[in-house]
Amino acid sequence: MEVWKWNYPTMVFASMVNALFVLNLCNVKCSFKFWK
Repeated sequence: MEVWKWNYPTMVFASMVNALFVLNLCNVKCSFKFWK
């Protein structure tokens, strides 16, 4: 249980970073399309 307690914030943080990364990728793709 202790490991899970420590692991949960890490998982949440990782998913947040992942979502930000995907969003960033979409923004880059959209602006690239816009410039082309």
